[in-house]
Amino acid sequence: MKIFPRDIVRILNVHGELVNMERAKEEYIKVALANWYAAGWLISRIPDTTLAIDIGSITTL
Repeated sequence: MKIFPRDIVRILNVHGELVNMERAKEEYIKVALANWYAAGWLISRIPDTTLAIDIGSITTL
């Protein structure tokens, strides 16, 4: 039994598109660099009363 069937998994790229696994593999750099976009994309979809703090692992001492 698969937990995440391939036909429903979507991955966010740097253009804000949710792409399937095959396209993500083909455009792996656009997916790998999407972490900064993903944070803003997710925060834009939650209620205005939410506080989000992004602490970068590289810059946090």
